Amino acid sequence: MNSSLIFSFASTFALLGWIYLAVAGRWTPSIFKWVRVGVPLVLSIGYATALVLALPTMEGGFGSIEQVRLLFQNDWALTAGWIHYLAFDFFVGCWIVSRAKKEGVQHWLVVPTLIATFMVGPIGYLMFLGIRKTKDSLN
Repeated sequence: MNSSLIFSFASTFALLGWIYLAVAGRWTPSIFKWVRVGVPLVLSIGYATALVLALPTMEGGFGSIEQVRLLFQNDWALTAGWIHYLAFDFFVGCWIVSRAKKEGVQHWLVVPTLIATFMVGPIGYLMFLGIRKTKDSLN
């Protein structure tokens, strides 16, 4: 098995999920239920696979920046780390879409937060929190 192949598959698969959230997430609630579970599930399986393949040759740890740098010199550990980001950012994106729908936030206001969450995770989350605070004046 090739870490580059798993990395590419996970990235493409996550991107397709994000496109769905931005384009159709509000309009197809029955599919959204499958996507919000299915995408993180598949990514989690990829994460577990990459982590298991990294373990035999992994060095480093999480105790210092030097240890983390050493840890991510392993391509499988790097792939696992990337998929970790993809899975959790997507989970947050699904939460944003769900909360926006429940709270009546217009989807056109949500799309920029989804793009930001995909690209720079926590900043998209912060954007959405700001929109929630000011949604009544924006609608």
